[in-house]
Amino acid sequence: MTSQLSQTSYDILEGLSAYFPSGIGDLEPNMTSELFLEKRDDLEEDIWGVAGLVLGLGSSVGAIYRAGAHDVVLKIKDLILSWTPHLDTLVINSGLSGEGADKVLSVGSCLAIPVVVALCRRVELMNENELDHLVNGYTELISELLSVKKSGTIHQSLLMASCVGAGSLLACILNEAVHPIKVEHIKGLLEFFRKCYSNPYHALVHMGGMLGVVNAMGANAGFLFPGYHSSSSVRTGYQQKESSYVLGPLLSSPICESHLTALIQEIFLVAQNSDDLQMKQIAAWAVSFLRNLLWSKELLDVDNSVQTDVANSKTVSRSFSEDSLVMKLSLWLMHLNYSAVGIIPHVGTVSTVLRCLSGAPRLPTMDWGSIIRRCMRYEAQVSELLPPDSALEKGSLRKDALQFSIAHANQFDPLLTFLDELSDLSRFRTLELNLQSCLLVHLADLTKIFSDSRLEKLFDDIAEFFSSDYSPKMYNSDQKRSLRISFWRGLCQCLDEDSLRTPEYMPNVEKCMEVLFSLLPASEAHMLNPAQEWYEVVKCLAKARGDWLLDFLQVPPVNLVQGDEQFNEVLKKIVAKAKLVRIGSITLTELGRLKAYILNSRSHGIWNVLVEVVAALQYAEGSVKRHWLVDAVEISCVSSYPSTVGISSLTANWKMDGRNVSKTITTTPACMRDGSVCSIAWHKPSWEVVAESIVSHLLVSTERIYHWVTDMALDDGAPNVQPIDESENDMVAFLLPVMHQAYVKEGMIKEGFRTFMKIVEVGYVPCDCLQLSPEWVVEIELRSTVLASLCRDGKNWIMYRRGVLPDLVSYTALMNGLCKEGKVREAHQLLHRMVHRRLNPDIVSFNTLICGYCREGKMQESRSLLHEMIASGICPNNVTCRILVEGYTKEGRALSALNLVVELERFHVPVSWDIYDYLIVSVCKEDRPFAAKSLMERISQRGYVPGVEIYNKLIQSLCKNDSVADAILVKTEMVRGNLKPDPITYKALICCLCRINKSTEAKSLMEEMLQSGMLPDPEIVGRWCMYTAGKGILEKQNHYWNSLPRNFKFLILRVTTY
Repeated sequence: MTSQLSQTSYDILEGLSAYFPSGIGDLEPNMTSELFLEKRDDLEEDIWGVAGLVLGLGSSVGAIYRAGAHDVVLKIKDLILSWTPHLDTLVINSGLSGEGADKVLSVGSCLAIPVVVALCRRVELMNENELDHLVNGYTELISELLSVKKSGTIHQSLLMASCVGAGSLLACILNEAVHPIKVEHIKGLLEFFRKCYSNPYHALVHMGGMLGVVNAMGANAGFLFPGYHSSSSVRTGYQQKESSYVLGPLLSSPICESHLTALIQEIFLVAQNSDDLQMKQIAAWAVSFLRNLLWSKELLDVDNSVQTDVANSKTVSRSFSEDSLVMKLSLWLMHLNYSAVGIIPHVGTVSTVLRCLSGAPRLPTMDWGSIIRRCMRYEAQVSELLPPDSALEKGSLRKDALQFSIAHANQFDPLLTFLDELSDLSRFRTLELNLQSCLLVHLADLTKIFSDSRLEKLFDDIAEFFSSDYSPKMYNSDQKRSLRISFWRGLCQCLDEDSLRTPEYMPNVEKCMEVLFSLLPASEAHMLNPAQEWYEVVKCLAKARGDWLLDFLQVPPVNLVQGDEQFNEVLKKIVAKAKLVRIGSITLTELGRLKAYILNSRSHGIWNVLVEVVAALQYAEGSVKRHWLVDAVEISCVSSYPSTVGISSLTANWKMDGRNVSKTITTTPACMRDGSVCSIAWHKPSWEVVAESIVSHLLVSTERIYHWVTDMALDDGAPNVQPIDESENDMVAFLLPVMHQAYVKEGMIKEGFRTFMKIVEVGYVPCDCLQLSPEWVVEIELRSTVLASLCRDGKNWIMYRRGVLPDLVSYTALMNGLCKEGKVREAHQLLHRMVHRRLNPDIVSFNTLICGYCREGKMQESRSLLHEMIASGICPNNVTCRILVEGYTKEGRALSALNLVVELERFHVPVSWDIYDYLIVSVCKEDRPFAAKSLMERISQRGYVPGVEIYNKLIQSLCKNDSVADAILVKTEMVRGNLKPDPITYKALICCLCRINKSTEAKSLMEEMLQSGMLPDPEIVGRWCMYTAGKGILEKQNHYWNSLPRNFKFLILRVTTY
């Protein structure tokens, strides 16, 4: 119907129809249009019926917003504005030239706009510029209506509706006490209202003018929605009589006090003495609305003045001295507004004040709800008025305001209302990521201030939020992980609260944990920081009820298809159980029930599960470990997935040998190629009882895999075994070498050689084997071992058989492997063998060996190798220089490294600037700042440009030796090179000056730091406070204290307070 009334908004209405599907009892659109066309001529007789439709549409925005259709709310707002002259920016010059049908809609839109604005402001869908435009638009509309000499019903109704709506809009904006309005605009509208009821107009116009006056004071006459009542116990900012703005309810503003008093007196006299009965009734009605408002506020003030027990009261009288820091900071916040004349406070300053007040045990009674709402909008308001601050994270002020509200919501109901709005699902979806995370982390704090029914809704809303793919916003995986971690932390804190561990609340918490657990990625490869998220998961699950936890982590006894959703959930539950066993939350018996399931699963995709299971077994008793290992190798003889059993058993032995547990958490199966990983603890006395059984089963498993790969049949007398799954085809090249490694590392040479020969026969290239076991191949090359005797000419026989000869690359790789295992002497012998075989070592070979000696701290041997390399005609490179410099500095011989660099420069070895950086820092660490300074000056002549970090290291070293004059000269040189000193620079200089009692220079540097926009950290402030307290500067020189910047005084007061 409304689309037939206004052709200009037809497209918008058609777009909205998609959000409101037709019901069963709705009329067909064509039938509705025909009925409307028949009655179109009678619209003027039923103008308020059409206005009711528009008002109903405006009143529906609250329900629509709670349903999550935020874009629909914005469309309805634009639609209603488009029906009002002077308010739509798209048709701002339309005036009153529209058709009668458009005027009919404008009557309802004038009344509906305050309703829509109230919601949009509360949920931050409307900015300050739009509010100013609306106030100006109403002013222009009423002015134009008063200037037009018309007496029609539509004209009178529109004038009445615009007055009532304008008054309600003023109250809506001012009662929120967030956005100031110019006094001249308010007085202009009030004067228009006075003209409406004081001039000889129709009764409708009289009523509109009077209701406009009382509505501007907050009477809310003519509306069915509740008004916004603000506390008036303490007047907000801009209430001085000379101010040009009003911020806060008109009833508590001294600026318009005389004007409002005159208007109310006039209306009261009309209600008492007017000869016009209808006019008298209208005035009495307006006065009754205002009286009802005053009575309700009086009752509210009486309730707020009642002092109850401190433990249960939210309204305890709070008396503060005017000189107290808390009172001063609170008053400063109360007067905060970006439109003030003068200096605009920095966003970081406001954040600092909020953080200081968050730690205060109590606050003075103020309208904290309005103050916090202003702080929430402050950063966006001043973003274009202040220079950007890279040190300040975007949205940090809103987060600090939210944390302040959480800290004091139990004392002030407006803050509780504010948190209630933000925690509602419809509003929570629209918040920034940092605010959502803050609310989730402080979930336990919210449980202390919300009622029982509100808590139930809170948990349901958050569970729905995570269940519905987070929000309409698009979050990347890192942001989703951050939200999940915040929620886990919040739930963990909830479980620490005894008040929540009741049958009423625990189901809600457990439901949230179930939802969060289902959102964990199935594989840690898809997690950016799996250790952090799993840490929070396990920490939270460990505090849950034991019976619920075991029931939740129960694994179904069915065969699952790998890769499906249920299989991934099972893997996560096994990992969770293993981690909980590891920290002692549940017994190892629960994990033992899953042994068969784990060892009979495909290895691909469950590596992390195996690692966690083995980690859980590390601290178990020796008998339990032996039982698990024996079962594993026995299952490998019959399992369809021998690679899974092989990996788990070998990894278990590595861990049971007492090696680092955490090292495996981030590894992959490829790390099993390292010989140290496969070291088995069979040589320990406690394992001798099962060693023979384990070895025999491993040999059977190896034979089984070999026959499977070569398609050879088993012996006739062998028992029937379960066939190996085809998915293991890709694992044979991995599993056989791993078993070979296990034999070699334990000195089982015959078994190792037997496995090695099977690797060769199935096509596994010996070069790969050389890389897998360099120590074993070196044994063949250098020593006469059992394996070498079996090979006859062990140094060449196997490689010749495969057509592969060891070359320079092979020898270098072997040298690298030996050096990593600490066998540098053997690697050096291999270098001589290369020369004997007429293979000339290259720069990589020498660098490898030099690096090995440097690791062991044998710098004399490294230096000798350097000379040998130069004698061989090989020029050292930048890598050689770096290895030697790092070797000397690790031994605490930075000056020797410096002499080495000078020597290498004679051979024209290119030394990169980063090596000089490293050398300067190392010399400074050894408290030789003047040597570092001399080096910097020398290489600066060749084009070296040190960075801020290098300058800071030199300045810190000089200050450490109390050479502050030289340090200041270095800072001057730093500035001359267009480098800006940072807080580290100032920190070193100021602390040193305070330590050696140079107050003038310290004061000058402190002022320079503050003027650069940098705030000192607590250590600088503490050092400054200790120095000034010892000198009596703060007590004896008040003029100096007053000259300090305000933000620095806040920091000093905060440090001295705590």
